[in-house]
Amino acid sequence: MNRILPLDAGKVTLRTLEESDADQIAFHANNPNIAHFTANVPYPYKKEDAIVWISKTRSGMQLGKQYTFGIEYDKRIVGAIGLKVDDSNNEAEVGYWLGEEYWNKGLCTDALQAVVRFGLDSLKLHKINGSYLSHNLASSRVLNKCGFIVDCVLKDHIFKNDKYFDLVKCYLLSPEK
Repeated sequence: MNRILPLDAGKVTLRTLEESDADQIAFHANNPNIAHFTANVPYPYKKEDAIVWISKTRSGMQLGKQYTFGIEYDKRIVGAIGLKVDDSNNEAEVGYWLGEEYWNKGLCTDALQAVVRFGLDSLKLHKINGSYLSHNLASSRVLNKCGFIVDCVLKDHIFKNDKYFDLVKCYLLSPEK
């Protein structure tokens, strides 16, 4: 795995996460707006949460079941992106988040394009799935720019902070089907 890292992704570099990244991850993830626009990032988010999460991502990468990369911009980790692999269906689910001060700069689009190339070319996936909370229009644009197609909307699918949210499911098929 390390022979392909880091991944060049336009304005950003994608690399494995280290425990030393925990401070930067906690700094960016400990934001109510990150929690509001993601299904899985809680608020508050502490350094201890980041350490546990980094450990899980490293284990997943060693097993070949999850490939999580830090999004590095200007020599700092400003977010993360990853693929959770489902070998039985030769597909993966992509997920990502980015620190708020880095929104609307094209960084997530660059990161997603690189992860899609990695998933299709290196992992030989047939399909990559993505999803976003319906009020996250920025994530909708990122997935759309990268060629993802909306598959369905799951009504009231995510329960978070005492509210239900719709989840929009998208997919991208390998051009070599």
